[in-house]
Amino acid sequence: MIFTEDTFFSSKMIILYRIFVLLSTLLSFSHSLDNGLLRKPPLGFNSWTAFGTGVSEADLKSTADFFISSGLAAAGYLYVNSDDGYITYDRDTVTGRLVPDPVKFPSGLRSLADYIHSKGLLFGIYTASSSVVCSGRPGTLFHEAIDAQTFVDWDVDYVKIDLCGEYGYGNQARYSVFADAINATGKSIAISTEPYDIIPNPSVATYSNVWRCCSDIDAQWNVIVDRIDRNDVLAPFVGPGAWSDADMLQIGNGALTIQEQRAHFALWCVTKNPLLLATDITRLSPAQLGLIKTPGLIKVNQDDLGIPARKMFINGLAPLRHVGLVPCEAASNSNARANVINGTSLLWDVRPLAPVNGTTAFSIYNKGAARCLALAHYAGVDKRPVLQPCNTSDSTQSWALPIGVGHLGAILSLTENGGALAPANSTLYSSIHGSDPIAVADAAYGLTNLGLVPFTPEPPCNSRDCAGYSPTQTWYWSPRSGLIALAVYSANHYHCYDPPCEFAAAAVPAPSALCLSHVLSVAYAGTDPTDESTSIADIWGGPLANEEFVVLLHNRASTTANVSTSFNMLGLEDQMCVEDLFTGNNEGPLSGGITRELEAHDVAAFRLSSTPC
Repeated sequence: MIFTEDTFFSSKMIILYRIFVLLSTLLSFSHSLDNGLLRKPPLGFNSWTAFGTGVSEADLKSTADFFISSGLAAAGYLYVNSDDGYITYDRDTVTGRLVPDPVKFPSGLRSLADYIHSKGLLFGIYTASSSVVCSGRPGTLFHEAIDAQTFVDWDVDYVKIDLCGEYGYGNQARYSVFADAINATGKSIAISTEPYDIIPNPSVATYSNVWRCCSDIDAQWNVIVDRIDRNDVLAPFVGPGAWSDADMLQIGNGALTIQEQRAHFALWCVTKNPLLLATDITRLSPAQLGLIKTPGLIKVNQDDLGIPARKMFINGLAPLRHVGLVPCEAASNSNARANVINGTSLLWDVRPLAPVNGTTAFSIYNKGAARCLALAHYAGVDKRPVLQPCNTSDSTQSWALPIGVGHLGAILSLTENGGALAPANSTLYSSIHGSDPIAVADAAYGLTNLGLVPFTPEPPCNSRDCAGYSPTQTWYWSPRSGLIALAVYSANHYHCYDPPCEFAAAAVPAPSALCLSHVLSVAYAGTDPTDESTSIADIWGGPLANEEFVVLLHNRASTTANVSTSFNMLGLEDQMCVEDLFTGNNEGPLSGGITRELEAHDVAAFRLSSTPC
């Protein structure tokens, strides 16, 4: 079957997502002994923007009190978290423990935790996986065990762990030590990591429940949209127990318009971001309090399925989904969330199309993304291979296999003068890599970029010293496994998800099979096929539990604009039951799609269902 539209929401994709959710409940993606910890994104408060390092016991108690009196707790906000500033600049000289500031926290941290817990709320704390936290107070590096036990003794429920020094140590090592120390206490404590070198990396799901996607946020509109665009890159690794974090909510800060605050909150909700308020909540206006308590949006954020909405269309165009090379072993390794996703995205179908200029044509369909291999302009590179919604009339999705299906051979574009799919630079030979005569990928095997190169046919061979072929454009699609493997072995790839990256490749390649796969953005560019600054209309969407869907229309322009989407574009039925998530109003069955006139930077958000209204 050849899909003619983006089938992100097709029944097959829902089945794939259900399999993913089932796997995520069976496998331990989080560090915690309690696999049920943070099965939904956390809602609460962080003290940093409101109080800085001057945070006090009185500030946190008044916040807890306001959670109850304002109805925020009833709406789901539970975490009252202190950021930097609650301890002194020296550890206890006898015990080595952290010391609460006696002036700002006269009752001590355990007493504060007891007070917060008495309200039915949860208590969070801050540290850093470095010798000092960012204010210069003691950090947790090399004190993981004693600090973990201290947090247990204080009855802490949530730890935000920053990174403010010793940057040469890798994130995996430093944060894993802290997670293991928390694990050893036997208490379930949620861990939120904020590495200094923020490079999206799925391994964080093994040592944290929440991980920052990008740099600190502030109350500027361009910063807010930048953070949510970057956050979208991590969507494949997000799910129950492990959440990407675009940073704290800025509702009530700066000079954001009410439309920008609506968009900010709604985007964080539908993408399953933590909802941590970062302002003095006692000063919020009734309109702002009403916004952050919007039941429909919070319900979407806390949806049982736990799948983030993705950016699906930009100015009516389907965003790019990149392809690259990853180790083929990921297809059978299900020990981490990333491998579950990559394992799906490594699987392909090769399907016959109508002949093109007398040549047998095929589409190459990626099962994980439910899209087809195509060619598109991106970031100044002519015709980079990407994944696009399958469309039999799109000539860039037509490929030839000159030696035939089921054999080693090239994958040729039928629209680009027969160019062959290969690693972008396949000209590096023994001059760089010793005596190895085989061409390998560029930059010491570090780039996963693919491109088209002149086709080099396999010559006739009747001896052991055949030459003249190009192994980097030779692939094999296995109908049995569904993998498209590069025929040449080139290895020691350090597969980073965002440059700059450090490559730890040895001087001599080690054998490692590489396969074609759906990969994350190669340049932290979100999923936009154009410059984000020129975007007017974004359509975000994603599946919810009970076979429902969430759709968000976003006007990125600085003037009023009409924004619309069709149900057909989203792979849905032509008639849907539509609920406005801001008002809670049931708009009855709608046919065709949704159009809204939106003010600058505003959004409209809806829950869709095919069941009768």
